[in-house]
Amino acid sequence: MKFDTLQQGITFYENYARIFGFDTRLSSTKNRKSDGKVLNMAASVTDFKNFQRDIRKHIRGKDAQMLIENFKRKQQMCSSFFLKYEVDDKQHLIRVFWADAIGMKSYASFGDVVSFDTTFSMNEYCMVFSPFTGVDNSKTCVTFAAALLYREDTESFVWLFEEFRDAMSNCDPTCLITDQDPIIEIAIEGVFDGSRTRHRICMWHIMKKVPEKVGPTLAQNEDFMSEFCNCVWSKHTEPEEFDELWNTILEKYDLMNNTWLQHMFQIRQNWIPSYYRNMPMSGVMRTTSRSENEEDVQIVTLIDHKRNSKMHTVRYHLDNNRAECTCKMYEREGIPCRHILWVIMEKGLKSLPPTYVKTRWTKAAMSMTMFDLGGNLIEDTTKIEAVKKKMALNKACFQEEMFKPLLTKGSKWRHF
Repeated sequence: MKFDTLQQGITFYENYARIFGFDTRLSSTKNRKSDGKVLNMAASVTDFKNFQRDIRKHIRGKDAQMLIENFKRKQQMCSSFFLKYEVDDKQHLIRVFWADAIGMKSYASFGDVVSFDTTFSMNEYCMVFSPFTGVDNSKTCVTFAAALLYREDTESFVWLFEEFRDAMSNCDPTCLITDQDPIIEIAIEGVFDGSRTRHRICMWHIMKKVPEKVGPTLAQNEDFMSEFCNCVWSKHTEPEEFDELWNTILEKYDLMNNTWLQHMFQIRQNWIPSYYRNMPMSGVMRTTSRSENEEDVQIVTLIDHKRNSKMHTVRYHLDNNRAECTCKMYEREGIPCRHILWVIMEKGLKSLPPTYVKTRWTKAAMSMTMFDLGGNLIEDTTKIEAVKKKMALNKACFQEEMFKPLLTKGSKWRHF
């Protein structure tokens, strides 16, 4: 909690103490120098825990309305704030979705790959927190939008994905990563265009299931776990190489009849990195090369000794200085691989061709002006503006007149 002045904080705490029946006192400290004494309210950790408990008890049955009212105040302060919610026939809140201007602007710049997670802990009303997240130009996690869902059924996920597309001006991501859930898969197929959005299953959630699926003996076998992880996590193997290595491991450890592993192999295109062909640009590369001219295209074959002497082919277009590599890193991540960079340096270019500098990875990614489908400007919420709005919201929340209609008997809203 934040207050504009010390006296406001003292008054707030004294009123709370009087309501719940305990005394307060003021003390001073000599550890800090100022124009006057620094006053500290004497309260223990237990007092603040009791305060939190009493507040929860006091708002029980009205917290759903308080949540929606808080979001509506955000809408009043920022016209770009997106809010949709639904209640059942008993006026219980069953789902709510929201996205602010910062999230929508981040999505416009970094929404090519979106992660949708429903594995977070539920609140006391068994509502699942479901955020849409991504990665910005500094490889930092950013949140585009979020939701609370009471039911994890097809209807709820279809509603949620439709509202997400509406908030993001119907711009679909190129890749949507989710947990392995058939209900979510059905909803994605019904909402997103499969030709524009590719659904990928989160590897982390799959690998968490491996110890349970292979049994306790193999789960404790370090050799098996090491070989299996190296097989599925490697980004440097071709799909054919992965298939061969997978079968070799299953035969070695007598897992050919494991139904779960058989199913995961059948859907390997949806979760195995080698089927996405993306590589990190790291390490030092020693190369041997041979070149062949093909009209205005020069073909360079590189042997990457840093990656088990794997061979990659770069097609270099002489007319526009554009290169294409078989590792497909640039196509998947928007960052040129070291194979392309080596060829460019060999050609004597002093700078990277502009075609390889995607705005998504530059500082200018968030400086563009964004508009929604209605032609309205998505507000440029800078850090200073965001702080001012947060302070205004905090101040509003502590005004007693704003709590009165929420805590009176007969309010139409009930708990979740």
